[in-house]
Amino acid sequence: KLGALLLFFMISSVLSVFAGNFILKYEQAVTDSYGNEIGYRTSSITNISQLPAGSPWRNYLNLKLDSGKTIYEYASSISKNLNKDFTLTISDRDSNSYSCKTRSGYNVNLYSYVNNYASDASKTFLFLHEFGHTTMLNSYPPSYDFNDLDYGSDGVHYLDEILPNYNSAWVEGWANAFGAYNNRGKVFSIDINSVSSLSFLSNNTFEQMTRNELFVSKAVYDFMKRIPGGQASVYDAFA
Repeated sequence: KLGALLLFFMISSVLSVFAGNFILKYEQAVTDSYGNEIGYRTSSITNISQLPAGSPWRNYLNLKLDSGKTIYEYASSISKNLNKDFTLTISDRDSNSYSCKTRSGYNVNLYSYVNNYASDASKTFLFLHEFGHTTMLNSYPPSYDFNDLDYGSDGVHYLDEILPNYNSAWVEGWANAFGAYNNRGKVFSIDINSVSSLSFLSNNTFEQMTRNELFVSKAVYDFMKRIPGGQASVYDAFA
């Protein structure tokens, strides 16, 4: 009994050490009296109601995921399962969203263009894709990070692009698979199970296909759906 009690306290202590905190930041555009943007002000918020009335970020964070939770509810609850703090920054800047790992924790940065997508599936996928990068970092050994990525001369990636190396396709494909798994099987508004989704690859070699993020995401997605134990088994195997 004493051994069991000690084990309970050891497990409880480990969980309390590794449970991540959720930090939400808002980078708001500051305008002059004529409405011109003159800078940005970043603040931490603890509730969606603290966002300006009419802000598209209110609607965005309230979008429902497959789980029935809103993006805000999902982010705040899932962070407790991470081994580092999770910071979600929503920004009025016009830039490309990205994710990274730092000493202080995991960071997902979403920028204003995500609100321009017409479908909710595309909007929620953007968050889930970026959070998928966090999930990958959290599942892999602590020494792992996103190194040796190459997106070509333009520095961006597209679903129908043959990327310069396998690593880039693997990292983006993983995030796409995670997004689709939690987004009704959709990458943006594309059904990942449809035959037409990969039809653009019909004239490519297998080597070229493994450098395409949509092909990789389809493979990982199928692992998650078909392997006994699903998503959790895939995480354990890769970790």
